[in-house]
Formats: sequence, C-alpha cells, structure tokens
Amino acid sequence: MNILIINLTRMGDVVQSTLLLRGLKKRHPGCTITYIVNEPYAEICEAIPEIDELLLFDMKGYQERLLSGTISIVENYRYLEGFIEEINKKEYDLLINLTPSKVCAALTSLVKAKDVRGLTIDGEGNRLVLHPWMKYLAISVSNRAVNPFNLVDMYGRSGDVEEAGRLSLTVPERYRQGAEEFFKKSGAVDGSAIIAFQPGASNEHKRWLPRRFAELGKKLVERLGARVFIFGSHQEEFIGKEISERIGDGAVDMTGKTSIMELAAMIERCSLLVTNDSGTMHIATALGVRVVELSLGAAYFRETGPYGDGHIVVKSLMPCHPCSFHVKCTEMACRNSIKAEDVYKIVEAVISGKDKSLFNDRFEWKGVEVYRSFIDDEGFLDFVPLIEGNVRQDDIYAALYRIMWKVFLNKYPLDAERMSDITPDTMDDNARDILRSVIKRHSVVLSNDLIISIKADMDVFKKIKETAQKGIFISKDIIKEILNKNKNIDKIKELNHKLLVLDERIREIGFANPLIMPFAEFFRCGKESLPNEKLLSLARKTLNLYKGLYIQTSMVFFLYDEVKDQTCVENGFDSEVYKQVCEDRDGMKGVASCAGYGLNTCPRYL
Repeated sequence: MNILIINLTRMGDVVQSTLLLRGLKKRHPGCTITYIVNEPYAEICEAIPEIDELLLFDMKGYQERLLSGTISIVENYRYLEGFIEEINKKEYDLLINLTPSKVCAALTSLVKAKDVRGLTIDGEGNRLVLHPWMKYLAISVSNRAVNPFNLVDMYGRSGDVEEAGRLSLTVPERYRQGAEEFFKKSGAVDGSAIIAFQPGASNEHKRWLPRRFAELGKKLVERLGARVFIFGSHQEEFIGKEISERIGDGAVDMTGKTSIMELAAMIERCSLLVTNDSGTMHIATALGVRVVELSLGAAYFRETGPYGDGHIVVKSLMPCHPCSFHVKCTEMACRNSIKAEDVYKIVEAVISGKDKSLFNDRFEWKGVEVYRSFIDDEGFLDFVPLIEGNVRQDDIYAALYRIMWKVFLNKYPLDAERMSDITPDTMDDNARDILRSVIKRHSVVLSNDLIISIKADMDVFKKIKETAQKGIFISKDIIKEILNKNKNIDKIKELNHKLLVLDERIREIGFANPLIMPFAEFFRCGKESLPNEKLLSLARKTLNLYKGLYIQTSMVFFLYDEVKDQTCVENGFDSEVYKQVCEDRDGMKGVASCAGYGLNTCPRYL
C-alpha cells in the first residue's frame, strides 16, 4: 500500500504528524509512506523512521517567485509540473493533505490517488474538503475558542488512526553523544536540574517577555542550583543574549548555535522545557521531556499545546485570549499577567513531582489558569484545570463539544450515502457512557450568571435544530419529486430556493453566536464539498447534511440535560428544593460537581 502525506507548514506540524505516521504503519502493515515536507524542515525528518521516502518542496521560494514576478508564471508552472511528475511516479492508495493552503489544494488535485483526504479542488476549481475529521479541522481555525481537540488528534483521525501515546522522534546516536559531551563541558552534572528555555516563537505575540524569562531563570539558578540552557534560531539570538546576560552565571545561551538535530539531542538531555508555543516544544514532548508551556497571544493550548501526559500549560485569564490570527494587538496584556514567581512555583513542583496538588488555593493564583495534560480513555489529548474555581464558558462548551464531536465524527460520517435517523432517544449508549465517566473528573464553582448564559445558548441551539429539521423535510420533498415519474422541475427549483433561505438563516445564527458557529461552519463546509453528481445523489447527500446538523444539536441538548440530571444525582440535591434556592439571585450560588472541565453547578431547574 502506498501512502502520500503532504505537510508543507512549520517544523512543529511535522513533529505533530508522527503519531499519524506511526498509526498508519500499524494499521497498514508493510505500507510505504512518502512524505512531502517544506525544504527547511527536511532535517527533522531524519528522526522519523516511519518516513520511507522524503520529497522536498521549496514552498517559500515558490510563493516568493510567484508573488514577486522575478520568475514568469510559465517557469513556476514548469517547476510545479516537474514536482508533480516526480510524485506521480507512484500511484497512491491514500493521500492525506495536512496543509490547508491554496497551493497544496492545487497540488493535491494533481496527484494520482484512490482515496484523497483534506483540502483539494475539483475539476472546475471548486474548494473541496474530504473526510469528516478534515472538515472539522478546516472549521476549527475560525472556532478556536471552543475547539476541544489537539491538532495531533485531528491529524490522526483523518487517517482513521486511533494511536494513543506520545509523539515520537528517534535522535541518531552521534547527536546524543555530542550533546552529552557539550553538557559536561558546560558544567551540567548528573543529578542537577537542567532547564531548557525556548523564549522565541514564530510570532512575537506568542512570546513571553524576555525579562520574565530572565527573572525565572535567575530564581531557578539561585534557589534550585539549576543550569539554564536557552535555545532558539538565528533570528532569536538577540532574545537569548538578553536573557543570558540578565541571568548571569548558570545560564548558557545556545540560540542560533545548533542544527535541528543538535537541538533535539540537547533537549532530550534536559529535565524540563519552559517554552512558548513552538516547534521546540513539540520536539521535547516527542522525546519524553516534560514541558511547561506559556500559552499567549494567538497560541491556543487545546489546539497546539504539548501532547502527552503530565505537561503543564499556563495561560492568561484575559477574555480576549486566544487572539485571532488576524489581530494586531498593541497591549499584549496577557504577557504581563503571567508572573515569573508563579511559573517558578510550577517548575519547582514539576521537578519535585508535586504538580498534581499545587493549586488548591485559587486566591494565590491571580490572572492565570493552569492546566495539566493527559490522554483520555479513547486516546485523545485532554487538559484538566489545576486551580480550583476557575472556569469559563468556553471550558463548558469544550467539554460538551468534545463528547459530541467524538461520537458524531467517528460514528456518523457525512460522506456516507445514508445516515441513521438518530435522535436523543436512539442515541448510542457510548455517548452516555463517555459523559458519565467525564463528569466525575473535576469540580469547580459556577455562578448563577453563567448558568443563565448557558440556558440562553440552549435557546439558540433550539433555533438551529428547528431550522435543520425544516431542511430535512424540504430535502425529502425534493427527493420525492425527483423520483416522481412526472417530476416538476419548477417545483424542485422552488424547494431548492427554500433550502438556500434556510442555509442563510443557519449562517446568520452562527455569525451572531460564536459558541454556535462550529455547527454552522461545519454545515457550510459540507455544502461546499458536495460533489458534482446526478441530481438524486446530490439531493440525498444534501439531506444527510441537514440530518447531521440536527443530530449535532440533538446531542448537545442531550448532553446538557444529562449534566443537569447528573449533577443533582451526584450531589444528592433535591431538584425542586434546589430550584427555589437558585432562583434567589441574591442567595447562595449554584455549587455542585459537574462536567469534564468542571461544570460546577446544579442547573436542573433550568
């Protein structure tokens, strides 16, 4: 079996695809994996044994030539044509495009493959996103605040891989020996804490302030006797220099002084990495090194945070975090809200193995949230908050959506010709079992104001559910008319116009309600990706899309009701008595144990 993976983004994305590659090798024994990578990141592929053949594409050069006009369109086309010819020396059974760009969509459409997944284009140049998990990945970028899935898991599920565990890299022995010799010369001895810093990031807004890193480093050296090694690229040398000079003795500045493989070998030797969202972070997790990530700016830990068990994420409680990729923030208050002393406490706790019980007193931790990573029973990365009492509305929806999307995307793929007429009454018991195991995981306190806000969102879900139901009825009428021997084309056009009106209504509801947007966007992506087929097949697949939207909203209602019921059961509340207490807005706050990230209330009365 020949498999082709296209991944022309950053180094971190390459490392994050290793779980997919490992899972494909297990799922398809004896398969050959060809990997297309951006030329600057070829070196990291040396540490990925699952890659059988590596093809390099000069993405930056190609785009620069295309935009600058220094090379003609014809010459650029010939470069692309030659690259396609090289790829198509094989015929592929499976192609997975992990890169959501126009260039890669065009590239994907020109490759000979039986099963294509990810972003591509059809013969008329229309955008297509193939495979349910790839559709979800496509809409997650614009719905990041309520996306509960890590990129690693979305990559894996796009290949129908359920591989669990950590990412994996294999550092060649010659680099390990070089790293060991270097550390000895630098004064790092066995038993001493070797702490790595990665103060740079692909975007300045993702970076914690250098003076904060320096302040943290000074505390680690003075209080723990640690050695601090600062890593980064040539472009980040000025950052490394500032930090090392501020720390003084005990700091070693390695920014711009290592190749990618030398970096990996040195990181593997460290006790811990303190980092912004970066490729170095993913290298560390793949090598089994514990990570403390500072999630700032546009970086969002649920989406690209450290993969594996036991990593720590520190994020600001600023309501604007994570930023949109298109926002140019001038204040960056989130960087100032994370204090060096707080990060020091976390690092000290991780090194001593006490990080699971560090954060009981939420009043000691102001302006930040702290999470600990773990792999759940189904092999997905998840995060549990460690500061008691901190919960936001997006945490609630991350918990609900995590369960809903898992069941929906794995059991009811929209690409199927027919979809079960599932309702909350006939829903697979797996959804209930997952929820009931999750809601026992954590406890926090939730105010009545947030409870009421959730209820208001449920009213919006009801609107989308009702709109989807109308779409089901109209789609069935279209199918009935198509099957009619004396079909009325004008009636079919009229019914189709009604569907277009419903589609616009779904779009409007989504744009007006960010927490509801994923459903509207997933539906839109499905509509865009409908193949150009005969009318009857197209009508049936359109019906499936409306069924899918109805199923999704039905699941959310079910999960919400289950939360209400379960919180009362778990905490021994009489719902009628509790209703009277909670209705007194000046009385006690709703307090009860609930939900995956901590839905702590008993909202049964709603």
